[in-house]
Amino acid sequence: METSSNVEFNKSMFLNNLGLINNKGNNIANLEAIYIIPNNFASYNDHFTYNMKQFSLEPSLLLIICIGAVSSIILMIVALAIPYYYQKQVNLCNFYNKMYMEFKALLWFAFGGLFVVSVSAMGQYYDVNGALDLVNIIYSGNAYFYLIGLPITFLVYLLIYLTIVYIKYIYHEGFIKGFIKNSIFGSIALYILKKFRNLFKRIFSLNINEKEDGKLILILIINLFVLWIIAATSFFGVILAIIYTVFLFRYLQNSINRIKALNEGSKELAQGNFDVVVEENIGLLNPIASNLNNIKNGFKLAIDKKITSEKMKTELISNVSHDLKTPLTSIITYVDLLRGEDITEETRKEYIDILDRKSKEIKNPY
Repeated sequence: METSSNVEFNKSMFLNNLGLINNKGNNIANLEAIYIIPNNFASYNDHFTYNMKQFSLEPSLLLIICIGAVSSIILMIVALAIPYYYQKQVNLCNFYNKMYMEFKALLWFAFGGLFVVSVSAMGQYYDVNGALDLVNIIYSGNAYFYLIGLPITFLVYLLIYLTIVYIKYIYHEGFIKGFIKNSIFGSIALYILKKFRNLFKRIFSLNINEKEDGKLILILIINLFVLWIIAATSFFGVILAIIYTVFLFRYLQNSINRIKALNEGSKELAQGNFDVVVEENIGLLNPIASNLNNIKNGFKLAIDKKITSEKMKTELISNVSHDLKTPLTSIITYVDLLRGEDITEETRKEYIDILDRKSKEIKNPY
């Protein structure tokens, strides 16, 4: 037997759905059934009609799922296509982006719970066993169902759009700021990690100007304790050994980079570049970096003083030369005048007095 849609009719399944197969599993042979399907088929809810609806439930359900999936994908593409510059100017998007992750999750759960509560309020959508009756939901949706379902569907699509915008927010702001710091637990974890980092930094930072035997012993005890933990575990020991090795690699790499930075700074100073600043936040080698900066500053100050002194000497010589040059010029002029034969004795004495005065100016310029 075939249906109007050219789908093979399974009589055993049909009889089983009608409850016409006995408990012993004996099929009813040579059974002829004549049935009438009314035009308003969906409004009937008897046992026969219900089973006919259930028989065609799967393709209808798949169609609904496909429509929802395709519409969600289209919405995601639209959300990704709109430039983030315009999206971040929308107050709702900004509010959702800055909302803590835990509140976002609660919002999703709240809408899911609202849907369950709304469906629970409509008792006709549950079967006798208390399970959700998809047949009645699909074929017998009333006005109340659509009144509740449509706003919830709109809010779900809105949450999908806001979530895509939030993913773009993480991309632009960075994973730490956009995701971890945007979570209560993430912020707490970052705070604890920062405290532990500062603690280990204080423990592992040695000062070569002081006696650090106690701190060195503490570091070795911590190292021994970590090795004991690795040795005491089997499977996790391998993981801990890898983590410990990575930690030591990072620590040694940072130490080597700091030593390289110190070496580069000393090279610049050796080449006469006194504008360079040697980084002093290098742990064990902090005193050396501080001494190099002090040497640089002291040497630069000495050079500035030397330049100032030489400049003052040059100015003094220039001034003295000018002061000496003026009287000498006068003396030479008056000597030439005295050589003249047409001057009177009185004028000669006057010139001699001027020469005497100018010679005293040269002898005592100040």
